[in-house]
Amino acid sequence: MLESCAGQGCLHERHAVRRFAVAAARTTAHGSDCLELPVRCTRDFGVAARFVDRPVEQIREFVERYVASVDQIPEHIAKPEPKEPLVTELALALSMDDGVMQEFADALDRVPD
Repeated sequence: MLESCAGQGCLHERHAVRRFAVAAARTTAHGSDCLELPVRCTRDFGVAARFVDRPVEQIREFVERYVASVDQIPEHIAKPEPKEPLVTELALALSMDDGVMQEFADALDRVPD
């Protein structure tokens, strides 16, 4: 939830942006750790790369919604008093493509022990 902070230097918004940036960086770093494959299965790197396509697109869409909600803040602050609090709720749900997951599992099954 993101509330307007007129008169407070918009500390809440800056804090929210920092929190989102840190969370996105951690998610990206964790995702890359999960996709490390042995060198002997280089032919399957393409499948591994597509493994994150849908989550990356979902993160991009979330960022667009986040930016659109933050863009409302200056206009809201400029409104005369009294005004209702500006409340924004955003959710990020990540999912995987079932077909790519199956391809990835099949590729891992082909890797010799």
